[in-house]
Amino acid sequence: MKKNYLFTLLLTLFFSAISFGQVLITELADPNNDATARYVEIYNAGTSAQDMTGWTLQRYTNGNSELSTNVVDLAPIGSLAAGSFAIIASNATNFQTVYGMAADIDAGTGGPGDSNGDDQIVLYNGSTVVDIFGVPGEDGSGTCHEFEDGRAERKATVTSANPTWSSSEWNVWADSTISGCTTHTNSPREAPTDFDPKAWIGTSVSSDPNLLISSPTEANVYTSTMVDVTIDIFNFSLSADNGSGASDNSGDGYIKSTLVTVGGSTENADFFTTTLPQIEVVPGSSYTLTLELVDNDGASLSPAVSKSVSFSSDFPCELALGAITTSCEAVTSASDTYSGTIAFTGGNTSATYTITAPSGVTIGGDNPDIVAEGTITFSGMTEGTDTEITIVGATNSSCDLTRTLFSPSCIGLPISDDFSYADGSLVDNPLWDNFSGTSGDLLVTAGQALVQHGTPSEDAQIQFAAVTGSVYYAFDFTVVDPGGPISGTDNEYFAMFKDASFTYRAKLDIVPPASSGDFTVGIATIGNTADAVWATDLTYGVSYRVTVMFNQDDNIAKLWVDATSESDTSILGSDEQDPGISIEGFGLRQSDSDLNEGILVDNLRIGSTFADTTLSVSNLEIDGFALYPNPVTNNNLTITSNSAEVKNISIFNVLGKNVLSTTVAGNKAEINTALLSSGIYIIKVQEGANTATSKLVIK
Repeated sequence: MKKNYLFTLLLTLFFSAISFGQVLITELADPNNDATARYVEIYNAGTSAQDMTGWTLQRYTNGNSELSTNVVDLAPIGSLAAGSFAIIASNATNFQTVYGMAADIDAGTGGPGDSNGDDQIVLYNGSTVVDIFGVPGEDGSGTCHEFEDGRAERKATVTSANPTWSSSEWNVWADSTISGCTTHTNSPREAPTDFDPKAWIGTSVSSDPNLLISSPTEANVYTSTMVDVTIDIFNFSLSADNGSGASDNSGDGYIKSTLVTVGGSTENADFFTTTLPQIEVVPGSSYTLTLELVDNDGASLSPAVSKSVSFSSDFPCELALGAITTSCEAVTSASDTYSGTIAFTGGNTSATYTITAPSGVTIGGDNPDIVAEGTITFSGMTEGTDTEITIVGATNSSCDLTRTLFSPSCIGLPISDDFSYADGSLVDNPLWDNFSGTSGDLLVTAGQALVQHGTPSEDAQIQFAAVTGSVYYAFDFTVVDPGGPISGTDNEYFAMFKDASFTYRAKLDIVPPASSGDFTVGIATIGNTADAVWATDLTYGVSYRVTVMFNQDDNIAKLWVDATSESDTSILGSDEQDPGISIEGFGLRQSDSDLNEGILVDNLRIGSTFADTTLSVSNLEIDGFALYPNPVTNNNLTITSNSAEVKNISIFNVLGKNVLSTTVAGNKAEINTALLSSGIYIIKVQEGANTATSKLVIK
């Protein structure tokens, strides 16, 4: 018998499509008051259970056109029953605390369950896109799919997934005003009150007539003089206007509208369409809008179908805050102070503002009460303490703005770290702090930092005061044998310079060898893959010293391997558009690569010259230079040289702070170290034009 394989295939694809369409994304949450309460909700709208094996939730981060490597496997959900929900939370523990229910999957930070409102979220079955929120390659900021500090909820009229984004399928609340969207409201959402995990308006639709008001929203305060009215009706067909404002009896009836201004007028209107006009409001007033479905004679249905929503209007917040800067007022061995600025536009209206800062902080600069565009300045803030600033509308403004001035690190270059710490978390030590990923999983082992590509996600940094010109970092590194030569194209950078935020430069990565070696290294000025690759292959288990320079003026990076002089062979990253960024930190980064190799890092130096980053300066630079004992065990350190010339001596701790300075003369001198705690230090001796630098251990 001849079998109809084509018919069978078409049936398979047809039923697969039906199966795929059962499960859809119904809610995305980015609460304004709690970033750890973010989640994604999916729902099985079908009539049969769906096995979630092979399904994943993925993310296009910001404007990236490639999917993030942080993928959430939905197989742990098991079989998602018809009419059931599943929650993918960024933090399952906090989700339970905030919403009083358990999440189905703890997805962790940085992935699909942890969007800050400008990412694109995709539901996959295998390699097939089942459903999507947003447009890949388009940053959500300023678009109809931005839900920053808010919420996106699937409209009740949607009955199946859609592999192509459509704003008409979503109600969106955010901290921004976007025009041209179907339903997008400037109204940040607070957890838990403004969210309803494991509930969806689409599940309440029955065969009875119904009416839903999506905008205005209950108890919302609007700062625009025009408020959108967005509604959906179900199981009820609207008649048309007969030309005289009455029903033409072509449908089930029409909509009666009553708008009450609290303490004022009442406006009545009849509508024969779901496209209702905007409501013009007056700042400082409160309103109640009631909409009712009525029959063609204007009588209430039985039972009546009526919905009301109360809302109010306030003065707009026209003041917009812009770039924030901070800088050290001094760089000393003591606790320093720093200053900062906040740029603004939208000032010099009829509004006045109250600017509040902690006690002791001096506020100056431009006054937004009388200046349209300018900069507010703050000074006298204490190093190590972040400063919260509030700007609140005093008259004719609803502004209630908070910004944080993050303390810069008033540590000067050069900085040295030999990782002489106890085994455990690197960021438990004073020089380092976490700036991304799971804190505590970038480790110190046997006196070296271990950067692991793969599961560990922490990125750690050393912050320092910005300098002009070029900056350098150098360290010894050893690549642990992962079982074969480095291969593939996913070769993640593991060390870099950074600004005060999340912009990186001079990125160093481990890349495949050119021929028969195990690996080599590459440098990128800006990009995530190497612009240039070291020509010589390197070997696992062997220690090499890399030196990397970033020219902040010319926006270009340079790499040396095992160099003793700046004139030694080097390679250049791409020459990017001038100028570069201001470097204020060095970072070690853990990510996923094709082989997920481990890299041991030791003897880190950061400085403003090549010489700053060398492990030690030859004793020949100070003829006959020596220091002993090292380690110091009796509070006395002896320094000798062949010259009786005056010597300026400085000792720095691991934070780069100058903890002891003195001047001696003669061929031999003793330094009392009794005031220094046990630990690792760097001693720098200046004798005329010559300098010697060495590691110093105090016990």
